[in-house]
Amino acid sequence: TRRTHVNIRKSPSLTAPIVTQISYEKGNVPETYPCLGKTDEWYKIRVKDKVGYVRQDLVEWDGMDSF
Repeated sequence: TRRTHVNIRKSPSLTAPIVTQISYEKGNVPETYPCLGKTDEWYKIRVKDKVGYVRQDLVEWDGMDSF
């Protein structure tokens, strides 16, 4: 992520409910999450047992997984 904490939302909208958060601590290796697709400027990702959407400008996609 490009921020310390990033909200993962139920649908690709800033007003959608938050289903979970992902976080990053500077100096640590960042977590990776499978990308399940893309809707406009949002990535659909899986975080443990939850699926939700994250704005693409808040994360980096490494291109290792395809959707």
